[in-house]
Amino acid sequence: MSEADAAAALRSCCGSTRWVDAMTDRRPFRSREALFQAAGEEWSRTSEADWLEAFSHHPRIGDRSTKGWAASEQQGAQNAALTVQDELAKINREYEDRFGHIYIVCATGKSAEE
Repeated sequence: MSEADAAAALRSCCGSTRWVDAMTDRRPFRSREALFQAAGEEWSRTSEADWLEAFSHHPRIGDRSTKGWAASEQQGAQNAALTVQDELAKINREYEDRFGHIYIVCATGKSAEE
């Protein structure tokens, strides 16, 4: 991949500019394991501002406009009844109002009700 394509691919899984830049600088990766190792190392070097930047790029759980890899992760929420999706949206807003950033959870394999 070109540097720009690699940065775009990395940005699709983490919205932290510092993390994406660091990962792009560490290329090439000899294996998938090396990529994951570097990802963890670079994430451990991020600041709270970097986390909040990453959070701001992450789709909200149950967001009907979610596309790409996040859509497959959130498939259970995407296929839920509209009343459940509306409740998720309400709970998301309440969480953001209380904590100042979105609620993030690994939703792979979970139903909207979970």
